[in-house]
Amino acid sequence: MNRYAATGFLTRDPEQRALPSGSTVCQLRLAVKGMGPNYATGYIDVAAFGKLADNCGEFLHKGSQVAIDGRIEHREWDHDGSRRQAHSVIAQEVTFLDRKPNNGNSSPDEAREDADEIDF
Repeated sequence: MNRYAATGFLTRDPEQRALPSGSTVCQLRLAVKGMGPNYATGYIDVAAFGKLADNCGEFLHKGSQVAIDGRIEHREWDHDGSRRQAHSVIAQEVTFLDRKPNNGNSSPDEAREDADEIDF
């Protein structure tokens, strides 16, 4: 089973781009507390595709709190004669944990309902 789930904060604004196939990819960098033997902060590269990528690019920003669920992908490549490798997460679900700003025109319950209407 290949599954990874984490909650953290974005360390930079999402980077969204179109693929040659016409689909969209959105790159996120997530800071996750409590990783490793000393429970230090770790950094996870996350990629979202399609409609999920569109929503991440539109609604997330540096500092946004999110929960991700996805699968780990291992990549290898050559760079200047040396072999490089990295792990990243391919997101299957991204949950936006920031509260929607309340501009005074609606109750907090209505703001939560509006946030639930985003279609992934």
